[in-house]
Amino acid sequence: MAQNLVPNWSFEDSAYCTTANNPILVAPPWFSANYATPDVYSMELTEPCAVAMDTTEFIGIVCYQGPFDGIRFAGAHLWMQDHELKEYMEVQLTAPLEAGHTYTVSMEISLTECYRYAIDRVGAYFAQDTVFDPDLVDMGALPVTPQAQFHDPGFYTNTTDWIHLEGHDRGRWR
Repeated sequence: MAQNLVPNWSFEDSAYCTTANNPILVAPPWFSANYATPDVYSMELTEPCAVAMDTTEFIGIVCYQGPFDGIRFAGAHLWMQDHELKEYMEVQLTAPLEAGHTYTVSMEISLTECYRYAIDRVGAYFAQDTVFDPDLVDMGALPVTPQAQFHDPGFYTNTTDWIHLEGHDRGRWR
């Protein structure tokens, strides 16, 4: 039987909810792997610890996007014109990966309606310890190569549905 090793995978747990500047910090145990600020979005309009997703309004560049599961999801900017901007979401797995075992990596992604640019790749990186680098002064790319990579040469452009990405590997993701 498959076991999900990702805690708070749908960002629903806000037991330690605060109004911190970095909303990903309010979806414990998730945190940002650099100084960028990925966001937690919520369908709960009175939720003080997430960006409210009101289906009747657009606020700045925040467009409506319903969650894949539950009432919350996390979002990130993965590219910005004229310089490299990467927002990373990091979490410690509930158990270490073991050599020789086959693991499945999956995620759901979606592009909001008001964004003009889409990505053609996304990935997951596995390490023994955090990849947070306190000396990295900007919000650029971390010096890592994801072991699990998903690529669509036509870009991930679906703004209506969540796209399921899934890959399997034996032993490399540890």
